[in-house]
Amino acid sequence: MINVTDSLTESIFPILYNDEKCNIRIAGTAILAEHNGQPFLLTAAHVLRDLGRQYPLYILLGNKAIALEGPAVMTKMANRQQDLDIAYFQLSFSPPLLAQLTGYKTITLRDYDGTAAYAREHYFVFGYPRTKAKYRRKGNEFRAKPFRYLTDRITNHNLNKKYDRPDDSYILVHYRRRASKNKIGRRQLLPDPYGISGGTLFRALVDDSDTLILLILEGLLLKLEDFRVIVATRTGKIRDFIETNNERTST
Repeated sequence: MINVTDSLTESIFPILYNDEKCNIRIAGTAILAEHNGQPFLLTAAHVLRDLGRQYPLYILLGNKAIALEGPAVMTKMANRQQDLDIAYFQLSFSPPLLAQLTGYKTITLRDYDGTAAYAREHYFVFGYPRTKAKYRRKGNEFRAKPFRYLTDRITNHNLNKKYDRPDDSYILVHYRRRASKNKIGRRQLLPDPYGISGGTLFRALVDDSDTLILLILEGLLLKLEDFRVIVATRTGKIRDFIETNNERTST
């Protein structure tokens, strides 16, 4: 499939923090999304809760770290696997963050209408793994490398039941570590995608020559389970959560 990594880095960013030894580390991934004409910065709620309580968090825009300031709307603390794990910054309520993100590309949360003609489809996940990330430091500039993992959709209801993930809320995929490719199209053995929470699950529609026709956001990544299974919250659940909370704030 045609490489889409460069364009996605205009919409998907690493979330960073400084640990006790002043090392820069990745906490997760954030997505610049649009729904009903409004921009949002999305991630998994546990990314903000787990590390945001201990450290200031930042997103990396180009080589510049921007503080994640302003009110974040989050689902309640998850006590069960089937509880949702979604967080977002409504950028219209966070002017400093909105100003920094102006000019970057948004990813739509709209449903695919089914009208595109295509030959086949690919699934892949995209984000910034935490434990294997490498950084280059030059002065006060930092770089973090994203990874794209090819995946296969899991339709086995028993696996959803095993991981206690209801079919209507979550999508499960197997990631194909050895089949993933680097930026120049060569096969590359990528690190396991631990810490990729807040990243994206995409479905790519391609033509006969494997050229991209349409990229569809299928879900928000939560965690890597055993047996190379990655769990993602369905995009429809993200839309529902945003719309429900927007109705509450407008009344």
